[in-house]
Amino acid sequence: MADRTSQQPGDPASVIAQQYNIELAMCDILERIADSLPDDVHPPLAAAAARSITIELTVHQRDQEEVLFPLLLARCSSEDRAADLIDLLTSEHATDAGFAAEVIEALQLLGTGRHIDNANMLGYMLRGFFQCYRRHLNWEQAVLLPLARQRLSSDDMAMVAQQIGKQRRQLQLMHSLGVG
Repeated sequence: MADRTSQQPGDPASVIAQQYNIELAMCDILERIADSLPDDVHPPLAAAAARSITIELTVHQRDQEEVLFPLLLARCSSEDRAADLIDLLTSEHATDAGFAAEVIEALQLLGTGRHIDNANMLGYMLRGFFQCYRRHLNWEQAVLLPLARQRLSSDDMAMVAQQIGKQRRQLQLMHSLGVG
């Protein structure tokens, strides 16, 4: 996978940037699936994509809403308009989660090897999801990460990176055990 962000060695923000790389790669897989409809879908890839969305979207939203956003609100001044940014991103998270549920259901069906009755509709739905999600991720990289790097101390960023890693490991373990 090509590196999609500039990362500095030892920079805790690179942990966040790495998560973006994973999620953008997930969007690439969704695009491959959409391109392979209706007859060339690889069921294990569809099943893996459904699991990936379940984990990545949940982790992404928890990382930001429980760790990064509260810290940014505490460190930013009113001129940064962080509250407006965070309100917008939180709203997009809710929209993404609702849309993802439908995408996951369809991918799980494809993952069983069953045929989809309306492949054009599914392709349209997949494209709508990954295009919006890519835009969301790219916008966060262009606006949210620079604000975090500007306003958070190195200790803050290290704590964010540590919490993100911890939450990711917990959610992946829960998902592998069939919990949550």
